[in-house]
Formats: sequence, C-alpha cells, structure tokens
Amino acid sequence: MLREVYRAASAADAHLLRAELTALGFDAHVHGETLESVTSHIPFFHAQPTVHVPDDQADDARIIVAEWSEHRRSPAEPGPDWQCPACGETVEGVFTACWSCGAGVEEDSADDSIDGASDHSDDGTALR
Repeated sequence: MLREVYRAASAADAHLLRAELTALGFDAHVHGETLESVTSHIPFFHAQPTVHVPDDQADDARIIVAEWSEHRRSPAEPGPDWQCPACGETVEGVFTACWSCGAGVEEDSADDSIDGASDHSDDGTALR
C-alpha cells in the first residue's frame, strides 16, 4: 500500500521531489497531478498533487522530504554580478551561465590551481 509523504503546490513540484526520491532508491509516485485543472469544481486541498511511497519506505522518505523542503525554502545567497568572459555581457550573480551567449561563469583561476599556478595564460586562453 502507498502512503502520502508530500502534498505539492504544483505538478512540477511533485515531480521534482519524486525524481529526488527515486534517485535515492525510493519507489515514489505522483498522484492527482491532473486535478489542478478542476480546482473550481473541487476543494483546492483535494486538487493538489501528492507524492506517495510504499508503507515500508514512508518513514525514511519523510526525512528526505523534510530536508528537501527546508533546502527549497532557504536558497543560497546569490553571488556578485559578473562579466561574461565570452561576450562581455554583465550577468546577475544568481546565474551561472550568460543569458546572451550561454557561456559559464569563470571561476577564479587561483581556486582551481595547485600552489597558485594558473591553468590559463594572462589573456585568458587555456594552457596545455
């Protein structure tokens, strides 16, 4: 028998958690995801998608759900704005890829190196 371990705000939210639980070895299922379209005909509470796992996995799944929910409520602080190394656009610190060209944020070369040796030349090209 399946037991409800999470009541989601949306089908997308339910499927994100289901994927997380499945990746951790739980037999998770989303129920009621199509009920969102009929919220004007049934009480909202009954139209929310839910995530279910087998009874014998419910206690362990609830621990994961609690950690997952807490992590989603407290997102990491965004970093400072950065300049794209490929196209020069200024990108807000919450993003790790340039909105204009898709290039990734450049890491501080000192962080990636051993004993401060950089793997890039002064002009930014990769050294081999």
